[in-house]
This record gives sequence, structure tokens and C-alpha cells, in this order.
Amino acid sequence: MNVVALAHGNISALQAEALSDRVYEALVAPASVVEVPRGRVRRLRRGDRLAMDITVDHPESAVVMYLQGADKAIATRAHTGLLAQVLSSPFFDRLRTERKLGYVVFASAYQVLDTAGLVFVAQSPIAPSAKLVSEIREFLDGYIVAIEKMSVAELDDHKRALIARVMEEERQLSERTNRYWNEIDRGNLQFDTREKVVQAIRDTSVASLGRFYRQLILDGAHRQLVVGARGEKRGPSVAPEGSVTAEALRESRSLFPG
Repeated sequence: MNVVALAHGNISALQAEALSDRVYEALVAPASVVEVPRGRVRRLRRGDRLAMDITVDHPESAVVMYLQGADKAIATRAHTGLLAQVLSSPFFDRLRTERKLGYVVFASAYQVLDTAGLVFVAQSPIAPSAKLVSEIREFLDGYIVAIEKMSVAELDDHKRALIARVMEEERQLSERTNRYWNEIDRGNLQFDTREKVVQAIRDTSVASLGRFYRQLILDGAHRQLVVGARGEKRGPSVAPEGSVTAEALRESRSLFPG
């Protein structure tokens, strides 16, 4: 049996070693081994455009569009984070300010167990969920022009803003503890994933961001899952060709490598 322990903060190395001895005596020595599988993420297939309708007891409709990255590479995480940084404000402006579809509108990077992705979320008291999907897709289909025309200075501004968030100092010890445990869980005892992501952000160019946008969002081989809540007004389904189920996804899609 192997136990991984973490001690940091206001504690000395000798104190940490003493605690380790106590843990060994109390837990390791008398224990029997139970294998616990590590959490893993289902990998959407190239070309997947899946949709799922859910029923909610709420008057408003809502949509979450998830675009999954192709891998867990640091560069993928950096490009995804930059796209979220670039798209967040114009996406809000289009759906909330210009189209006045609802108050809850945002775009964000969405990382699950190091699997990068983007989510686009909208909730509306007036538009059915299928309409929200078409509005999101219209925005994404057209924004490639702004991405590819972006100046180096504009991209640098976005890089600085994203790097500041990535490297923001934790305000509580528990937040730092969570970051350290995530590094231990992924087997990185150099504890430098943030620094690697920052370097990948710095290395991103306008051209590479445009290519990544096309691959993640526009390419016919992109990996997309839409979940729509139709609300009390119902309206058309977000899944006109049939709603996929969570069980079907688990059975039909492979796992990302651990």
C-alpha cells in the first residue's frame, strides 16, 4: 500500500516527517489494499454534434454548449484559455446587450481533469432553447473574422489578462492545498503546471489561435455537446434528430488516457 501525504504552510520538515510516521502507524501498517480507479473523462468523437434535452421545473429556457478539446496538452489548455478570454465580452454583448435574450450569458474555459474545453451558456425568459443554440452558433461562426484580424497588441493584452488570472496568488491556504493536490494527482512533483501554461500562453500567436479556433469550433470534426432545458414555454428541441442520454455516452464513448 502506498500513501501520499502533503504538508505545507506553517510546519517544519521534522514536524511533517513525524506526522508521516503517525499516519503510517495508524493507517498503512494495519490496512488492506483497495484499488480505487482514478477519475477519467469520456472522449467525444471527431465530428460529434450531440444534443440532450432535459426537463426542468422553471419558466425560462437555458442552453449549455460544450466544445471539448482534442487532448490534455498544455498548449491546448493555453489556447482554450485565451479563446475564453477573447470571446467572453463580445459573446455577452451579442446575446445580452444586442439581442436582449436574457441576463445569464457567459463564455468560459471548462477544464475537467485536465481535459480542456469551452462552454457557452445562455438562459432566456423569451427565447426557446433551440433559438439560443442558433444564436450561439451564429456568433461563433462569424467571430473567426475578428480572431484572424486581431493585432499582436490586442492579443498581448489578452495574454497579460489571462496570465494574471492564472498566476493569481491564493487568498486562502486551502486554495493552495487544492492546487498542490491536483499536481500530486497528475504526478507532477515539480508543481509547475501553472508556469508551463503561462509559457504556452506567451508562445501563442494570432495565427495559431486562429487555427485552433477553426479546429475547436468551426471544423466539421469538432467535438460538441449541447444540453438544453426547454422551460415551461417548451418550444423546439435542441435535439431534433434525437436526444442523447448520459448512459448512451458512457457506453459509446471511450475514455481519455489517464
